[in-house]
Amino acid sequence: MKVKRSVIPLIAAAMLLTSCSGSSETSNLQYVSDPAELVESEDGSSTPTDGDPSINDMRTSGEGTCDGKYIYSSSYIYKININDYSVQIDCDKPGCDHLSEDCDGRAPGNNYLNSRRAYNGGFFYLDDDGILFYIKGKEINQIYKNTYISEYEKHVHETNPYATSTLGSIDDFYIVSDGIICRASNYIFKVGFDGTPMSEVIEPLKDSGLELKVLDADTVLCKPSDAGDSGIENNGDVFTVTLSTGEITQHPEYIFPTFYIDGKSYFVKGTDEMLVSDMYVGDGLEGKDPQKLYHDCGLFMTHSEDAIYYVPYLDDMKLYKYDIATGENTVLFDLEKIADEQEPVIDTLDEALDVFGSSFMIVDYYPNAQKLTAYLKGGRVFLICDKDGKNAALAGMATDDMGQISKPVYYEIKG
Repeated sequence: MKVKRSVIPLIAAAMLLTSCSGSSETSNLQYVSDPAELVESEDGSSTPTDGDPSINDMRTSGEGTCDGKYIYSSSYIYKININDYSVQIDCDKPGCDHLSEDCDGRAPGNNYLNSRRAYNGGFFYLDDDGILFYIKGKEINQIYKNTYISEYEKHVHETNPYATSTLGSIDDFYIVSDGIICRASNYIFKVGFDGTPMSEVIEPLKDSGLELKVLDADTVLCKPSDAGDSGIENNGDVFTVTLSTGEITQHPEYIFPTFYIDGKSYFVKGTDEMLVSDMYVGDGLEGKDPQKLYHDCGLFMTHSEDAIYYVPYLDDMKLYKYDIATGENTVLFDLEKIADEQEPVIDTLDEALDVFGSSFMIVDYYPNAQKLTAYLKGGRVFLICDKDGKNAALAGMATDDMGQISKPVYYEIKG
């Protein structure tokens, strides 16, 4: 279930949140010298919640998930309590208390967990063979193993010497109100939370993989994976699939939006500048009457119900917030400003200095926690805050020279 990456020894940051009111007498980056101990609930389970459905922003299994008590990073082996922001070791071993040296999360090199989704006090996740499992506390159950293999999938494996996935493996999944929508290669299907099939296997494309966005619990918007960014001109590549009936409908007039919010399509369109795109909005899935919102929408973005958060390609030290209602564009965080004002705590920053010469990488928003995270390049570190930018800190774990997890350290951001 793990993908191993090399561990970069550095001191990262985490959090003890207070308000963002600044002080002229102190740095806006404050080290908290007495971090909480690494602890876990007695049985290793999470607090039951209603899960983290992905319909709102049409994500796949995502960069992380939240169960209402913790934010779990799928990229790294720790989780953060959303109430006191203490950082804790995490791993994927059923029932592990994460306190002993036997915990997989403490082993050097094991700093990655496969994507997973919180649901009802546990997690759905895919193992290395693309089999869907559900883990809750000390119990782990196989939910669904796909046995369908398409001719396209066989062809890719026969002709691609670098193909590593298992034939029939599920590539990603989406939790919806009544079940789970799964994509495997060039076909899709839906199963219940217990693995009961809820649709036939639907293969809308015979000679290409596909990308999809969930529109509702029974409808997905698709395009060929090799179609590229459609922008306004989609060349008839976009179509919808109704899972309950298997109906496939082409929509030459539709676009494939980055986000679909309140009946409006938000999409990017390239410019004359290399790798720089602008964000547009248009009405409906057709993107009618498109209007440009802002320049350089960046490579990394997410959204809440009322704002888009993004990192510009040409200014990736800054995390921006675009207010959908007012059109106001503001800088939530500027890493350069933090770095410039860090001298009062430079001794405690130690190896974490490398972090502040870095830039933002991935942003994600957790609706059931009202929290925003932005991962940083160059280390196992990320910013976490309320969606308005308040109550913010940097989060992570300290590691020793051998890459062994040692303890969390906390940097609270003020001002």
